[in-house]
Amino acid sequence: MFNLEICKTFFQLLHRDFYIFGKRLKTYGINYLIIYPLLAILIFGYVQPGVIFGAGSAKASIILMVGTFALNSVQICFSLISPLMYDIEGDRFIDYQMMLLPPRVLFFELIAFPALFSFIIAMPFFPLARLLLPSYFDALNTSWLGLVLMNLISSYFFASYVLMAMCFIKRSFNVRYFWIRINGPLVVLGGFWVPWTLLNSRFKIYSWLALLNPYTYITEGLRSALVGNDQFIAYPICILALLFISGVFNIVALYYFKKKMDHV
Repeated sequence: MFNLEICKTFFQLLHRDFYIFGKRLKTYGINYLIIYPLLAILIFGYVQPGVIFGAGSAKASIILMVGTFALNSVQICFSLISPLMYDIEGDRFIDYQMMLLPPRVLFFELIAFPALFSFIIAMPFFPLARLLLPSYFDALNTSWLGLVLMNLISSYFFASYVLMAMCFIKRSFNVRYFWIRINGPLVVLGGFWVPWTLLNSRFKIYSWLALLNPYTYITEGLRSALVGNDQFIAYPICILALLFISGVFNIVALYYFKKKMDHV
């Protein structure tokens, strides 16, 4: 039963996670706030659009940068959630946590922390791109509120998605297959570098199949918030789609989480 004590414990565990990973903030900052964003913005926001489309191609720059932003977010969530697999096979600190919180509440704490942490780490990406590439980043029609909402919902989706994968995978040895067999194909087929409307105009069957890929709603929603025109799926629609898919993933993940924890 959800009560005040459970709520208090939930936020205490959330605070503990932020405190622990706050000690590693320097490492995460170097990797995900400096090295990765600078390289992604330079290559996909400046060099590649300039070579292919010519100097000052702001729209192409944004289209190409969106995919790298999403990839950065899923990598952050994976780095935060994947240790759960090794804990289950090792010290099982998770058992102590289950003594403090009911499985369902603990499950959502395991989603809330990586979602919030990745949201905070990833948020400076596009403002940094705007600062470094003002002529390549047309922000006149950008909905910054929509961008914040898309980042938040995308972070929640990635946390739900990665946790579901970690709960479904039986052994930590098989985690590597997650990138090869699941995440890799979703990335390639999720509109990371090609907008959905362009796919729909040339490969209609493939474009409709792409709507089954949640990554499509991430890339399209981000482009819609950044560029603000009808050439992309509107970000409110993408947010609703991601919330629905995340809810389905949560149901599946909770089932396997309880099963993995031997909880009846």
